[in-house]
Amino acid sequence: MAFNVGDLLKFKPASQVNCALTGKPLLGTDGFVLVTDSLESSKRFFYGLACETGEAQLWSSDRFDMVSAVGSKKISRRKKSES
Repeated sequence: MAFNVGDLLKFKPASQVNCALTGKPLLGTDGFVLVTDSLESSKRFFYGLACETGEAQLWSSDRFDMVSAVGSKKISRRKKSES
């Protein structure tokens, strides 16, 4: 899935599990990432700002779920049974 500049994302639970298995923390896995730039040559990778730390880096879209699309007034929320 390609994300747009301004989209607010959250790590998928599987990304947190992989982090626990490897013992290596991933930047921002407990928080949100704001998409700040796209790569014209790739629909998979984008630049984003980790809201937890304020650090920007290159991310892979397969690790994220959409929380709020740019321009949307609606915020996605998981039901407790999905957590």
